[in-house]
Amino acid sequence: MIPNNESLGADGRPCREVEKNSVLIKARRSLRRRTSQRDLVMDAVRALPHPSAREIFDAVSVFAPLSFGTVYRNLQVLEEQGAIVRVEADPEVVRYDCRLAPHAHFRCLRCGRVFDFPAPIRVSVGKDADGFVVERRVVTLEGVCPECNQQPRSW
Repeated sequence: MIPNNESLGADGRPCREVEKNSVLIKARRSLRRRTSQRDLVMDAVRALPHPSAREIFDAVSVFAPLSFGTVYRNLQVLEEQGAIVRVEADPEVVRYDCRLAPHAHFRCLRCGRVFDFPAPIRVSVGKDADGFVVERRVVTLEGVCPECNQQPRSW
């Protein structure tokens, strides 16, 4: 007989125990432990200007023998935790940014570099008066950076 008249789950354990274990599993997944590998990836994101996963991999490989998959998985975890954001300013490569305050990005059409751009962003995240729900602000400007603008254009 099962104490407290609890019903059994599909695995034969009391439902309360199954629910407790699934809550613990979810909590463990969301609170992933800090690792030296993740610290290396985060340090690279902080040190490099809007790095791609490949640039991060190249930077951390000097310090530890990590696979590209390990770097990419750690980037995903850091993004899930809200420590970094994905920057999709370049249509060919995803970049990452640890600057979380609202700001725009500028992508140079000549050299391809991505810069933080101090553009005023007046849209708030959340529901507006017309019923739109803004979940994320993404502003990307494109043009020619000051360095490329000083160089003569080669046709």
